[in-house]
Amino acid sequence: MVRSFNSAAESHRALEKLQAVQVGMESAESSVDEYVITGNSARLGPYHNAARHVPEDLRQMEAAFNKNSQRYKDLQRLERMTLGHLSYLRNVVRVRKTRGAAAASSWIATEDGASPRAFTEQILTGLRQSERVDVRLRTSTAVERSGSAKSVLTLAAMVSFGFLVWAFILWRRESTERAFAERERVRLENFLHLIIARIPYSVLVKEARALRVVLANHAAARWLGRSTESLVGTNVYDWRPIKEADEEARQDRQALAATTSIDIPEETVTVEQQTRIFHTQKVAIPDSDGHAAYLLTISEDVTERKRAEQMLELSRDAALESARIKAEFLRNMTHEFRTPLSVMVGMSTLLEGTQLSDDQLHFVKAIRRASEGLSLLTKNILDFSKIETGSFQLESQPLSLSETVESIVRMFAAQANAKNIELSSGFAGDVPPLLYGDQARLSQVLTHLIGNAVKFTAKGTINVRVALEKQDGEQCWITCRVTDTGPGIDPAAQPHLFDAFRQGDGSPTRRFGGTGLGLALAKRIVDLMGGRIGFETTVGTGSTLWFTVPFNKEATVERTESLPPRVLIVEENEIVRERFRQQLSLWGLPNKGLASGESALTFLRRERAAGRPLPVVLVSLHLLDMEGPAFARTIRADAGLRDTPLVALTDVGIEAGDAHQLGFAGSATKTPSPSALYEALSPFIKLPRFGANKAA
Repeated sequence: MVRSFNSAAESHRALEKLQAVQVGMESAESSVDEYVITGNSARLGPYHNAARHVPEDLRQMEAAFNKNSQRYKDLQRLERMTLGHLSYLRNVVRVRKTRGAAAASSWIATEDGASPRAFTEQILTGLRQSERVDVRLRTSTAVERSGSAKSVLTLAAMVSFGFLVWAFILWRRESTERAFAERERVRLENFLHLIIARIPYSVLVKEARALRVVLANHAAARWLGRSTESLVGTNVYDWRPIKEADEEARQDRQALAATTSIDIPEETVTVEQQTRIFHTQKVAIPDSDGHAAYLLTISEDVTERKRAEQMLELSRDAALESARIKAEFLRNMTHEFRTPLSVMVGMSTLLEGTQLSDDQLHFVKAIRRASEGLSLLTKNILDFSKIETGSFQLESQPLSLSETVESIVRMFAAQANAKNIELSSGFAGDVPPLLYGDQARLSQVLTHLIGNAVKFTAKGTINVRVALEKQDGEQCWITCRVTDTGPGIDPAAQPHLFDAFRQGDGSPTRRFGGTGLGLALAKRIVDLMGGRIGFETTVGTGSTLWFTVPFNKEATVERTESLPPRVLIVEENEIVRERFRQQLSLWGLPNKGLASGESALTFLRRERAAGRPLPVVLVSLHLLDMEGPAFARTIRADAGLRDTPLVALTDVGIEAGDAHQLGFAGSATKTPSPSALYEALSPFIKLPRFGANKAA
């Protein structure tokens, strides 16, 4: 009998553990549902507790039954179902944590997360029935065996009373657990309603069939100008205009049919003659069968943010327009400065060749140097303003890297010799002899880099090295390195080396002059050419400024001229070049336009070598890479080109005597009438009779 009671006690303990497992799993499910809605991980305590203890409790219960019994097999099946459901809850928590509430809700709707609650209840019922049967059997046996002894009857009565007490306790426990579960359910519902009511976004839940509101929070009621109670039972047609209501109803149906949430970044809502902009998300809520039963709509009022963005865009556009106007004014003023400066440079150069005293010669050289410096400054400012306004243009012309680099080196040779600096250049053997690119811009970058090295190097050497970095079937990437033995670049100035209007030494007592535009222009030109620029430096030892730019192996411009050009127009402004080309084409004269002095010199030398010297060249006083008088001096110094007539192009015109002194055979304005252009060219080239076809 003692063994019988021990078996009953073990069965009873297994029953208690199974009830504890059932309560733990229900609490775990409630905590996960609460976490999906709120996102508060502190609500997952019951879930974590169940994950730790439920598997161990199930294994302990299995030990109370014979392994061959049906009850043991049922417990094993329950253990598998419970572990599977815990894994399902773990996945729900992971999806909510990583992808949000809408994704977790969609995942719950699509995944099979069958709870073992029903099977647990089935086992509990079986255990209770078995326990009652065992009690009755054991009580009957006790009564039969105690028929002959009063003590046995008394013991049987006590046992019966004990079982009655145990049954009462069991019933009381079940009632308490049910009451606790009901209280938890009510508490959770109230908690969820409180959260939804306090969310600062508009929350509406609509039933799927008629799209009528079944739940609304305070934010939705406030934005729609109604109370939460008055919203329940209404649909969108009750508070929005017909057209907007039709569109929202269409979106609601689309969201109900979709498997994922629908995002509407900007939704215009008109309520009580007020227009607001909302960012809205819609997601379908499925029923137990997986069919869309409700539609959850969450909206954020972004009206003020959108207004701020619009004001920011207007402010930005106004700032850009102001910058454009300033740059345009700066460019126009720079043009106005350049013509008199070119005359000053040319005249002072001519004046140096006359009979002057030493003091007069010193004064004239000072005037020329100051004029050249101011002319270079205005040219840099003009180029910088062109880059800022997007009007800076690149050309593709045949060029020789060796000739281009050597010409710039020769230009700085006198300055280097005056400082006892050895200025040299070198070329790698694999550098192609002829490439296509913008020779003027390449010369401009080299001028800034070599000029910077000459300015900052007090003694030693400056070496310009040109090498081929890489190539493919269409392009070559050429690297130019300018290495000096100067003082190096101060670490504080290195981050701003290529910034405009910044210098390594910005103090009032700095040794070297300049505006801080040279390297900034070089960087911007290299960037526009599709290359990159940088530096290497050691303070006290020297620096290397380098840039790498691509050049085409073949010409990228279409050549439409069938005859050798008889008139060359050298002008940096494309509009002015085209104006002259159109007029010359009307007269039947083949012509060609170039933007820089270096490209024009290369073209003239190539034509002369081919036996096609040009009878006249129209040259602007302001070119991309040099001034007009410097171009004229270069022509006069070249034995094969010195007889080429040059016609100066100016903004306001100059006297014939001044043009001759600057090295030009004639002059014309950049906006000449056909008759004026005809008169300027007729001494140098045979033109058709001036008549009806001369008009531009």
